[in-house]
Amino acid sequence: MEITLTAMEKYDIFNLPPEIRVNILPRISPQISNYIAANPNRDLVLNLSSVKFIDSSTIKLFVNLHKKMESEKKRLYLLKPSEDIMKIFGDVKLDGIFSFLTSCDELDSAVSAAGYAAYQPFTRPEGELTRLKCRCSICGSDNVAGYLINCNDYTWKWEGDFPYPLAAHKETGALVDVLSLLPIVCTDCFMCSTDVADFSTCTDGQQIILSTLRDDTKTLLIKSAKTRKKMAEEFGVIIGDDFFLHPRQPIAAYNLYLLAESCIRSVTMNRIPGGAYWIGYYSYLATKFAPTNKKDALIDNCRTWLMQVLSDKVHYNLLHLAKTYFIAFIAAISLNKEKEAAGLFTDFSALMNSLPDGITTYLSGFNSPAFWFSQAKSIWENQQAASMDAATGSRERSQ
Repeated sequence: MEITLTAMEKYDIFNLPPEIRVNILPRISPQISNYIAANPNRDLVLNLSSVKFIDSSTIKLFVNLHKKMESEKKRLYLLKPSEDIMKIFGDVKLDGIFSFLTSCDELDSAVSAAGYAAYQPFTRPEGELTRLKCRCSICGSDNVAGYLINCNDYTWKWEGDFPYPLAAHKETGALVDVLSLLPIVCTDCFMCSTDVADFSTCTDGQQIILSTLRDDTKTLLIKSAKTRKKMAEEFGVIIGDDFFLHPRQPIAAYNLYLLAESCIRSVTMNRIPGGAYWIGYYSYLATKFAPTNKKDALIDNCRTWLMQVLSDKVHYNLLHLAKTYFIAFIAAISLNKEKEAAGLFTDFSALMNSLPDGITTYLSGFNSPAFWFSQAKSIWENQQAASMDAATGSRERSQ
């Protein structure tokens, strides 16, 4: 009986076997403990959905893991324990200590809510949006344009074969172009990112939450500031005080993602893990807003970087791999590389089939691999149907 790890974007899931007894703990305990020690900044989920039996030694292990995570100021969650397992926790008076989940959507929602709450004091209303009050961690400027997005306010969906997900406001049902609102940019040095943690917050000129960027990363971004300023000069538009503010025009969103990609390229020089994924992902998002004559070059660039991700999968989590397969698949179709698209869809299917039984049941929405796979499958099936219809029509015309 072995345990497997499913790495997500903000937390990790250990999938536990059906029976956990004292004789297998010497294999399980070190694996989990070593992982916590090597990843001190990650929340941890123990997937109990397949577990049918635990003994007192297992309970002790869970308590020790809970204390360890708590000492690291991180959280341990128990996913989908059965009624029998919950009864055991209740019998030993531990059901009030642990955090139990019925699905990982609850955790995604909690993480988003916590992130929103942490930064909400450093905002001001701007119409229907919430404008961030940030300080650039690269040049120190307070001239930062960006919004605090509460992901819990939106549901994500696909429309036809459209290759970009759409966000609808949960209360009004109105479609909101959230993808255009994600980038945050310093309008002095043009440092740009979709992660608010890359900036420092400020109130009345005082920094409150410091940027999480590493010092060596900051150094590289400082050195590349001239490159970003030159890019801004070559955008071919006049960048005024409100150019990057809501409502963002497609040209503004397009330029923001180019700037974000440039920032990631700068830090990738320092072999920052995940750089290839973010360059490819930002190129993909840029294609949504790009002028028609720029799309093919962006798609090709996107495909090039994401193929690097697929040649080095061990350094990427499940969500990043799912998005990579989806975007590379879309790129191959756009570039009329049919065999490559077929191979990517086959590999994407294999990735989904390799997941522990039932794991996709507890993952849904924008942060779920199944969300991205469902659209790839729909597009692939429509492509196959169209090819068959074309072949049938050709045969009928030749007869």
